Amino acid sequence: MRAVAKQPVAVNLDTCPPELRKSYTGGLIEFEDWPAQNGKDVVKHAVIVVGYGKDDEGNLFWKIKNSYGTPWGDRGYAYLGRGIEDKRGVAGITRWHRLSPVILPFP
Repeated sequence: MRAVAKQPVAVNLDTCPPELRKSYTGGLIEFEDWPAQNGKDVVKHAVIVVGYGKDDEGNLFWKIKNSYGTPWGDRGYAYLGRGIEDKRGVAGITRWHRLSPVILPFP
């Protein structure tokens, strides 16, 4: 969370279930909707975590930007449940994280 508070963070998620990829238009995605997969052969999908927060019902979430474009989700964004019992997180978000800072020189 400290890294996301400062800048977007690239992470890998387990591949989105086809039915969710087709039907998601916004709202909280919970573990039951996009469970973390087991095994070393899990196909992963890169996204950017751009924020975190709490919805009106008190549910904690990660806000991610997907590469599917603005027609998907909430104008290209999704909200994955955060702080769940399964340590892998929704879609395996806490298992495949990568912190690779990029420092660009000012022109």
